[in-house]
Amino acid sequence: MTNLYHYADSGLPNVWLDGVESHETPYGPATTIPAMENLHSAIGMAIATSNHQMSGEEVRFLRIELDLSQARLAQLLDVTEQTVRRWEQGHTEIPGPAQRALAGFYVESTSEDGCLRDLMLKFAETDREMRAIELRFQRNGDDWTPNAA
Repeated sequence: MTNLYHYADSGLPNVWLDGVESHETPYGPATTIPAMENLHSAIGMAIATSNHQMSGEEVRFLRIELDLSQARLAQLLDVTEQTVRRWEQGHTEIPGPAQRALAGFYVESTSEDGCLRDLMLKFAETDREMRAIELRFQRNGDDWTPNAA
């Protein structure tokens, strides 16, 4: 009988892997998962092409695989950032049209020649640049004021 590995680090409660290697290290047991990028692509495609209602964890997984912030995904789906957050936290279900659009974005992003893929990559790059902005502050006594970089 094969031991299945619960891939909890995926952020999904229902992903089990067959074919991973466990071994001992000086720090304790460790598991090696080969071809992680291919695994994430397979998980993403399984979610995106499924007919079931996406869970919040699945919405989050696809968003992260698309390398989008909650704000950017909200903009793409014409909803608020809070709405995306509520979907991901499981407070509300993602409605059918938004789910189909998210699934379509994911599937298209994996296509080498997809025109949407280039747009999604540009969005992801812009989001990374926005997260990389360095904020500097200068102390003036007990106050802190923004300091131009």
